[in-house]
Amino acid sequence: MVFKSLNLNSCSKVQPESLLHCFETEGAVRAAENGRLVNDLEAPAFLLEPLLAALKEDIERYVAEGAIGGVVVSE
Repeated sequence: MVFKSLNLNSCSKVQPESLLHCFETEGAVRAAENGRLVNDLEAPAFLLEPLLAALKEDIERYVAEGAIGGVVVSE
């Protein structure tokens, strides 16, 4: 369902090879800190399951408060 909801025109224009290189050389956390991780499926997933958006907001708040360190979720 998420893939069916994906608008291809809204996908990141950053070259995948560039993102992969950053991920491989800097690691996931550093790449995330530098805005070099892209999740084109996030918006359609949040539309289909709003609780995911709420969970992300909670995690971001905990990180901002210093309750937890950075979080990178991957499948």
